[in-house]
Amino acid sequence: MSDGDGLDLLGADQIRLCQSCWRAVEGWLVIPGPARGEAEAIAGAVATVLEIGEAMIDGVPIPRFESIRRAIRSELKASIGCSVRTAKIGPASLWVWSGLVNDAKTPECRAEEMQAAAERMWTVEQGEPVPPARSRSD
Repeated sequence: MSDGDGLDLLGADQIRLCQSCWRAVEGWLVIPGPARGEAEAIAGAVATVLEIGEAMIDGVPIPRFESIRRAIRSELKASIGCSVRTAKIGPASLWVWSGLVNDAKTPECRAEEMQAAAERMWTVEQGEPVPPARSRSD
């Protein structure tokens, strides 16, 4: 998508628009149909939020961002009966968080998650490869 002056609003020049401007641009776009694997990504995000309280999806295509966000929020609201928070992080990442799920964690679970986070930070500081993040099911 170009504005006629050579700006590529869905490519390299997307960082020039603030969040409010993006909402206006997204309203003008014709939303393409779901990409292959999108339903699985949504289901995975919902399952992760229900299990550990939050999830991040990277690489969300800008024209599909709002549709994916709404689908995740709807499924979570139907599952847990209360609202969830979402935020756009950077140009193409969606973060989803449930206070209800996070508040239900036991102190032991919170301590285990903090220990895992501390170990990952230490590994990064040592310049070593970082293993994938752990979840409750690991």
